[in-house]
Amino acid sequence: MQPASQSPKSSSPGLVSCTPHTEMDEAFERKLRAAVSAGWRVLIVEVGLLTLAWVAYLAIMGAHPPALLALWGPDVTWSTVAAISLEAIAIFKVALWLQAVLLAWGAVWASRLALSARSASLANRGGWPPGRRWPG
Repeated sequence: MQPASQSPKSSSPGLVSCTPHTEMDEAFERKLRAAVSAGWRVLIVEVGLLTLAWVAYLAIMGAHPPALLALWGPDVTWSTVAAISLEAIAIFKVALWLQAVLLAWGAVWASRLALSARSASLANRGGWPPGRRWPG
């Protein structure tokens, strides 16, 4: 059994083996980047849906079709329909802002993970002095 201070030798000569922690961080960073990328695409689709809902709201409020009031119920007025529709659009918009903030935070987190992985790999290869942090 090897002492804890010695690392096991790699199977290929000249290559420095990564620690499991670094490999796990790199895999997590890749998955986080993929999730953030997919999240931005979903956000773009949601913004399109919000725009479509707003255009539909403007068209319906301009036309005042009587069939729509019949769908809402007997005691509903156009001011009630307008208020509820605007509240729904506002809630959807707040949810989109929250999603955008979380995605931005995830993107920053992924870039910081990549930066720390790069600095660790440079230090392991001898290209960056040990004990010195990567700039930034």
